Amino acid sequence: MSACNLVDKGDVTPAMLNKLKFEFKDIYNSAENIEAAALAAKEEYKRDFAMIPFCHTVEAKALGGDIFPGDDTAGPRTRAYIYKNMDELKLFSFNDFKDLNNLAKACKDLKARGEKVAWMITGPISIISSLLPIEQIFKTWRKEPDKIIKAFNELKDALLESVKLICESGCDFISYADPAGNLDILGPRNGAFISQHFTAPFLKEAIEICKKYGTVLSVCPLTAEALQKSNLFDDEHRAERLAKDKNDGIVCGCVKIMPKLEGSARPLI
Repeated sequence: MSACNLVDKGDVTPAMLNKLKFEFKDIYNSAENIEAAALAAKEEYKRDFAMIPFCHTVEAKALGGDIFPGDDTAGPRTRAYIYKNMDELKLFSFNDFKDLNNLAKACKDLKARGEKVAWMITGPISIISSLLPIEQIFKTWRKEPDKIIKAFNELKDALLESVKLICESGCDFISYADPAGNLDILGPRNGAFISQHFTAPFLKEAIEICKKYGTVLSVCPLTAEALQKSNLFDDEHRAERLAKDKNDGIVCGCVKIMPKLEGSARPLI
């Protein structure tokens, strides 16, 4: 399976923003801007749902990352690394971050308008590699894997807090992806490591949170490939159906290219 070709493409285009009369740097400044951008993207891509956020940099920015907001050439991306190595890395809760709370309010407002809402969350390699050079991640991974496992555990707890906040906001659909952490980049051995020490434990706990709110949890096909090869999901965690009011597990599908929520993804088995 090839690497994701959507990594560097934000979901909001300069043409959309020209019509909305604000700039990339203004998107997450208010719930109103987020809502307007989500509805513009929904119309542009002929989806039957509004999708937020519009990139895979929100979590890194919440951790203090230096994120360029986007321009005519590409969407949001790392401008400069704030850490040199894994020893400097500091991980903490995202839930006090202004952008995240504006996103949660936008989600509630969109739901109040009768919209279906999908929310993208990002995995650990994409988050951490936005904060420090990815070669430093691999160096620590090779020499001191316990440090990577510790970082994964801290990040897992922070992401699960966000999953609860997202579900409480009324979101219909959560999409998990880690564009920088697919098998083409990590290789089979590291792919199995991250599946065991982060992806499988995180998704199993996220499923239980989503079940309480009737939220559907989707996994990027590239991430699903690594999970399937690791054999870390048993029958208990396989999705039997995809329905708005009942979620028995997780489904596999790329939310960025789904025109519809129901019937657009397959069970992850």
